[in-house]
Amino acid sequence: MRVDPERVWRDLMTEAFTAASAKQWRRRAEAYRWARPRPTDRPGRDTTVESRREQWRRLTAMAVACDLRADALERGYYDDAVITELDDFDFWEAA
Repeated sequence: MRVDPERVWRDLMTEAFTAASAKQWRRRAEAYRWARPRPTDRPGRDTTVESRREQWRRLTAMAVACDLRADALERGYYDDAVITELDDFDFWEAA
């Protein structure tokens, strides 16, 4: 059996890129979760409870979308069509 070095290199780079990308998307999801308002935060004068709830929902939806993209990358779904579908994920509908 002959090993194609170009194929091995391409597979290695694809796997490394996918793993790095998935980790980046996980970090981004954690950043969105961290940025959500907390009950202990002091609201500003013009901040309403409803606006804080909306911000929490929006940031949570964005974190979920980042996790979905990381999941897809970890499972090997780095096909452009799948990534485009994830990019089109409706943040507002998920919230």
